[in-house]
Amino acid sequence: WQELCEKYRPDIVHSLWFNTAEAAGCIRVLSLQDLILLKGYRDYRTAVFLEKQPWYFRSLEAADALIVSSLHTFRDVSAVVQFPPDRIRCIPLACSNAFKDVSPARICAAKERFRLPSQYFYVSAHYRNSYKNLQTALTAFHILQEDGSAFPPLVTTGHSPALPFENTRHLGFVSEE
Repeated sequence: WQELCEKYRPDIVHSLWFNTAEAAGCIRVLSLQDLILLKGYRDYRTAVFLEKQPWYFRSLEAADALIVSSLHTFRDVSAVVQFPPDRIRCIPLACSNAFKDVSPARICAAKERFRLPSQYFYVSAHYRNSYKNLQTALTAFHILQEDGSAFPPLVTTGHSPALPFENTRHLGFVSEE
C-alpha cells in the first residue's frame, strides 16, 4: 500500500481491509462489516490475531472516514474505538439479485429438495464461531420445547454439531443456488 500510494499519489484510498494506516498523503476511507476482530470474542484470541491487533487499531485511527454496513457496527465503532460519529456513514448491504423475486415454484422445489416443512425456525451458524450465537439459539429452542410451546422445527446449516433436541434438522453446507 505504501509503495502504491507513493507511486500513484491517489487523492483517496477506499480500503475493504485494515490497511489504511499504510496509505499516506491522501484521504483514507475504510469499510467495515463488523468489529468481531476487535471485540474480544474467544475465536479471535489467538497468538496470530493478538499480534495483528495493534495494526487493526492503527488502521482505524488513520482512517479519515468509515463506511459501516449496519447500525450495530456504527454503534460498535463509536463505542469500541471512539471514532467520531459524524465521520461514519452507514450503508446497508443488499442481497444478491439471485435472492430477489424468487418464484414460488423455485421455493417449493428447494423445500422439497431439503424436505423442509412449511414453517421452521432457521439458524445459519458455525458452532465454533461464538459471535454467531448458535448456542443461544439452541438454548432458546430447548427452553421452548421444555415449556411445551408449539414451535416449528429448528433447521440449521453450516458446520454445526449434532443437534441434541427433538424436532431439529441439520442440513450441513447448502450452496447459494
